[in-house]
Amino acid sequence: PELTGRENIFLNGAILGMRKAEIGRKFDEIVSFAEIEKFIDTPVKRYSSGMYVRLAFAVAAHLEPEILIVDEVLAVGDAQFQKKCLGKMENVAREGRTVLFVSHNMLAVRNLCSRAIVLKQGRIVFSGTVSEAVDSYLHDEARSEGEVLWETPETAPGNNQVRLKAVRIVSDGVITAKPPLNKDIEVQIDYWNLEENSSRLLSIHVFNSMGELLITSANLKSTSLTYDPYPYEKYPVGLFRTTCIIPKLLLNNGMHYIKLWINQGMTSNIIALDNVISFDAQESEEMRTEFTGEWLGAIRPLLAWNTRQLE
Repeated sequence: PELTGRENIFLNGAILGMRKAEIGRKFDEIVSFAEIEKFIDTPVKRYSSGMYVRLAFAVAAHLEPEILIVDEVLAVGDAQFQKKCLGKMENVAREGRTVLFVSHNMLAVRNLCSRAIVLKQGRIVFSGTVSEAVDSYLHDEARSEGEVLWETPETAPGNNQVRLKAVRIVSDGVITAKPPLNKDIEVQIDYWNLEENSSRLLSIHVFNSMGELLITSANLKSTSLTYDPYPYEKYPVGLFRTTCIIPKLLLNNGMHYIKLWINQGMTSNIIALDNVISFDAQESEEMRTEFTGEWLGAIRPLLAWNTRQLE
């Protein structure tokens, strides 16, 4: 960390067995890729975490190692830099070198990799095709029993303002982890309000198995088909249930995950839970009466089609 960015580039090249002249030929390309031209002679201990990772990736990718190990590089940097990283990794792979890509970004794993391994606590729990590995990882991480329940406020997520009691997936009045796509999917959220005379706002994000955000919704008047007065009122102490209906024939089949927020007002988070519950949306028979292949797309709504003769 005491060395400058410039010195780190030459040090890492030397560790990889490269001559100074070889590193020099790649130097400008590395600095440009990392986007740190103004700070190349600054000690890396003064870099932000994003700058440090950008430099480390640029050095590793441009000094042509036989095996490129990339660990969560897409977790930092803006979208443009992440796109550059993916492009560089694809180029390295096309050149016949090995890329070992470590990530929780399932979409990136599926787009980049030809084979995948799932690790849990340092042990291999699955090795095989990318699609099967992604499914294995997501099913292991998910709470997919249709209901997540906390019996008492003392054991539940939250604080002295709000505690979560339960989150459920309901279809036709039945709790299920596998709701059919041709029925409305009801998300039920039960919670104890422990502080009177305060406002509460609930919102959810719905993701698909690739981690793509499909739906953002909240119980605000401007974002709901029905009017829920509670975001605009002062809550008494008590147990409450807020529901959100995901309309039928909107989602594609497969695993989906819900992130839940309970806020005080518009900005102050009380509860924020990733993957609080998941569900495996099931194919509806009516969508399989004609086309039997895979329906592509993050969502699959029914749209209005019509043909008429013009001449």
